[in-house]
Amino acid sequence: MCSEADPSECHRFSIISQYLAKHNFSVKHILKDGRIIDNENLIEELLKKYMSKLPKLPLLSQLTKEDSIDFIFKEINKKIIKLKQRSGQQ
Repeated sequence: MCSEADPSECHRFSIISQYLAKHNFSVKHILKDGRIIDNENLIEELLKKYMSKLPKLPLLSQLTKEDSIDFIFKEINKKIIKLKQRSGQQ
């Protein structure tokens, strides 16, 4: 869908691929090295990568996997917006 070397750094990943996956489409991403990764596997990698940044909750509360994924996508989108602003893109 895009020319980003890392699909997790693309707004299409965090918006479009999630929408398609939630509607039972099989979503695959082509990585810079030519490998293909399923959307689910890419999300699992991101959960590991962002684990330390997830919000801390009271002891008996738990963050659901869906909440964690939503949080990660918000963080990714903030990062993408900052990068585009720095490069002068709209």
